[in-house]
Amino acid sequence: MRDDDPAAISAMLDSVYRSGRINFPELDASATHVIFCIELYRVADKYDVPNLFMQIRSSFYHRVAEWLDAETPDNGNKAKEAVSPESFSEVISKLYGLPNIKIGHPLVDVLLDQLEIREATKICQNGGVVSPLLEQACEKVPEFGRDLCLHLLRMGSMGEIGLMTQVKCPECEGVWRRSDSDTPFGYCHLCGLHAEDWV
Repeated sequence: MRDDDPAAISAMLDSVYRSGRINFPELDASATHVIFCIELYRVADKYDVPNLFMQIRSSFYHRVAEWLDAETPDNGNKAKEAVSPESFSEVISKLYGLPNIKIGHPLVDVLLDQLEIREATKICQNGGVVSPLLEQACEKVPEFGRDLCLHLLRMGSMGEIGLMTQVKCPECEGVWRRSDSDTPFGYCHLCGLHAEDWV
């Protein structure tokens, strides 16, 4: 227990021996709430308390949503601080520091589902610009990049990515690529030759 987060241990023990539910301590930042859920999952897994997993998953879902929506006003008063690439990468590092973490893990699945619907974490924004939050986290934790890509492929969210075919123009001998979803006829992008079937 020496290496464990004392607040997570306390919340776990309180849940098991007293209240039957997780009582979250008052924390000062949304990222701190998210990290607390990760630490709580770590100790529940380490000490074999699986009955807490569903509560932690539910809390993690709400904490991640609140954290990623940080640019919206809080209770009509003041705007919360926006999520920084550094704090996002820290959360991803903590999450991927859990044992046996991969796509299909309940907390990873919650995070990936939340990322897909948030403006700040869309894969491509403004005509193909990658979100700095995702870019830095993928560089720091390559396993996250792998899982993010797999998730998007499975969800069909990468509709703009398609198969490309290399085409060689018989007139100018220029080589270019066309999407397999394009019509088979059209003009060479280099010389303007029209063909009925670019093969």
